[in-house]
Amino acid sequence: MEASSSEVSFYELLGVEKDATAAAIKKGYYVKARRCHPDKNPDDPAAEEEFKMISEAYTVLSDPDSRELYDKYGKAGLSASESGVDPSALFAMMFGGEAFVDNFGELSLASSMSMSSQAQDYDQMQAQQELEQAKQAEKDEMLFHKLVIKLEPYVSGSLEGFDVVVKFDLERKLEAPGGAALVKLIGHVYIETAKQHMNRFFGIESFFSNVQEKVELVGSVYSVISTSVRMQRVQKEMEEGKHSTEDAQAKMLNHGLSAMWIVGKMEIEQTVRRVCKAVLTDPTISPALRQKRALGLEILGRKYQRAGRQVNPRENTSNPAHLNPDNLAANFAKTQTENQ
Repeated sequence: MEASSSEVSFYELLGVEKDATAAAIKKGYYVKARRCHPDKNPDDPAAEEEFKMISEAYTVLSDPDSRELYDKYGKAGLSASESGVDPSALFAMMFGGEAFVDNFGELSLASSMSMSSQAQDYDQMQAQQELEQAKQAEKDEMLFHKLVIKLEPYVSGSLEGFDVVVKFDLERKLEAPGGAALVKLIGHVYIETAKQHMNRFFGIESFFSNVQEKVELVGSVYSVISTSVRMQRVQKEMEEGKHSTEDAQAKMLNHGLSAMWIVGKMEIEQTVRRVCKAVLTDPTISPALRQKRALGLEILGRKYQRAGRQVNPRENTSNPAHLNPDNLAANFAKTQTENQ
């Protein structure tokens, strides 16, 4: 049984042929997502619904296994194999896909999701942990060099060249799903980290930036704990018969997506801060050049934040509109119910 002809197929949603290559599918998704993205269509339910539909289509068609099942059996085949939505693919879409690889690389939660279905003994877990540590060190080194290259025009005195580099960089990022929220988040980290290393106003600015970093970390940890408590409450209420299975599923997905965003955001902040600090404390260059890098980083952060606000002034990085957890949860729960 192939995909039903009475409904719009995933291929039609992305504007590609059934034999489209992986590259064509990715391009189709970005073109469609850019047009109907909630950042560019605030308060437009139709655009928001279309964005959710094409996100689901891309999640399925970008994975060879789920695409094969869909081609053979339609959505029913995805439901039967319990692979309608790939968590790692959803996580990647929440955080800009590949557009931000030069800022924070692949997030560890995304890679851990792909390993979650594999049973591991203690030795395997130890080996995996060592591998993850080596991968993080390699990633940090790559991100270090990427940031140094990005700041180099400013450090060398080519302000015009710096503007060109940043403009090109932002154009690519703002086209990605959720780009505005992520650009503002990264810009904030750039600014605060730069302040910590510039020793302006007799070190007072650096002190308050350090305090703000710690307060933000505590707030993020509290948010994760609160979300976990809410998920446990929903589970208990479902067992007591206070929620239908469908309602409970929607609530659990809602809280789960919120937790994914908070944890991912924490990892992004920690990664970006760690790399920035390495760039600004580089022992191979003079203090004067380190100071220039700090100034350039602050300017880069302000350019990021300004660009993000221009796309969507009302966007909040604590609760971004690009993949609203409430709407996504309801949509995914409805999809799973219809396919059963």
